[in-house]
Amino acid sequence: MTLSHQEPGLSCPAVIADNRGGVAAAVEHLLEHGHERIAFAGCLAQFDIQERYAAYRDTLAAHGIEPDPAWFFEAPDNMDQAAGTLPRR
Repeated sequence: MTLSHQEPGLSCPAVIADNRGGVAAAVEHLLEHGHERIAFAGCLAQFDIQERYAAYRDTLAAHGIEPDPAWFFEAPDNMDQAAGTLPRR
């Protein structure tokens, strides 16, 4: 079994998260509550995070909000302890 993506040439089950749908729903929820300055944190070296970041940007743009680079926080990795290395605002 693979996690996160299907490996070409490998015939086995894969567990794949709905990264785009989940983030789009989360951003929509925040927008419905009047929030417009929504931050994103993650390590873009991982495919899942790239999908999530694209959905974040696309959802904001669909509501006429230009994603602000100042609200993106690049994490050194996707481990829990990396959250402590992000700058505080």
